[in-house]
Amino acid sequence: MRRSLLLAVGGTLLLAGCGSDDWFGESEDPPLPGERIAVLTLERALEGDPEAAQRPMQLPAPTPNAEWAQAGGTPFHAIGHPALGSVSRAAWSRSVGKGAGDGRRILAQPVVAGRRVYAMDAAGAVRAFALTDGRAVWSVATRPEGEEDASGGGLAYADGRLFAATGYAQALAIDASSGALAWRQALSAPARGAPAVEDGRLYVITLDNKTHALNAADGSTLWTHDSLEEQTALLGGTSPAVAQGAAVAAYSSGEIVALKVENGRELWSDNFTAARRADFIAALADVQAAPVVQDGRLYALSNSGRAGAIDMRSGRRIWSKEFGGLHMPWLAGSHLFAVTERGEVLAAEAATGAIRWVTPLARYEDEEDRTGRIDWAGPVLAGGRLVLAGSNGAIVFLDPETGTKAGTLQVGRPHRVAPVVAARTLLLLDDDGVLTAYR
Repeated sequence: MRRSLLLAVGGTLLLAGCGSDDWFGESEDPPLPGERIAVLTLERALEGDPEAAQRPMQLPAPTPNAEWAQAGGTPFHAIGHPALGSVSRAAWSRSVGKGAGDGRRILAQPVVAGRRVYAMDAAGAVRAFALTDGRAVWSVATRPEGEEDASGGGLAYADGRLFAATGYAQALAIDASSGALAWRQALSAPARGAPAVEDGRLYVITLDNKTHALNAADGSTLWTHDSLEEQTALLGGTSPAVAQGAAVAAYSSGEIVALKVENGRELWSDNFTAARRADFIAALADVQAAPVVQDGRLYALSNSGRAGAIDMRSGRRIWSKEFGGLHMPWLAGSHLFAVTERGEVLAAEAATGAIRWVTPLARYEDEEDRTGRIDWAGPVLAGGRLVLAGSNGAIVFLDPETGTKAGTLQVGRPHRVAPVVAARTLLLLDDDGVLTAYR
């Protein structure tokens, strides 16, 4: 039986007072005069470090990339600085199937390979489109007969096959050219996020906090790793990062574990739980943002407000900072870019974690009444700009060196999936299940 999840993204938990009238047989005393401030939810605003702001930022030049083959672009979730031209208008838009609604959510980032875009809808159906004009090529319904719609999982491409992990507690291999099913394998629980594939192995994290390593050729189980199971977790999840002979799994318990790819043996583990958070949603330890590996270091951040860098070989924590988020941080050159759980975009030095700049984005559609919370997905560094997609229907561009706004594109549809860039094309999948290409 699938355990129920807490849909915490964009949500709040309120505790109402029950002292009206004479609940306990006595009249309530009149309230004390003065302004009331919820001290338990006060949080210190992030600030940039003036010294870090003076040090030079080294970014790689924009480079054309033909593929975005896995969640985060690569198995280790670092694709650098893709080239991207003007994105002032849409080249094409296509429906990928069912959108959000009736308990369904769009969770999976599209992937691009072989001049095709592959996308998963809110019920797990997978479709292929031509990257040039959006022409539909094939579709596959992954839902087993008799099952109700279930969201979750994601996609990865390697060696002519598209791999899907689903909310139906299954992993599948699909021929990328024809859509023919190659194999189907049962998992211990629904998939948390997209799979990762590298060197003939497929890695999937499930809702019961297990990592499954499968043979990419036939789907057979190579090994599994168990972590502590959490009763409450955020909807959706993360993709493992694979690099330096290790698969790094991030769990809803806040635990991050490096596993030897050959046999699943633990190499090291760390915990990114932060104790400072007061409200219930922010206190969840869940590491939903995909970890990033480059130059022998792993970078991660948790929902509960912890970010840090870890030495991949020893597991030693290099630095730790008090900010967190739900989306994969973006590593390029000397800096790490992230959007926090409070809607702030920041640039931090990859070597030290020192914050260069912080730019707050709109948090509510009605700022005065603080209603209609806005979620921001990203960032992605492409074409010299940071790109973020909002649930308010806006695409925001920032200057990576200063954090100043470099433009806004109003598209009118909510987005909660991070942008994808391939072949100088910006791809956005919105909550309605519409995939749009900008170039």
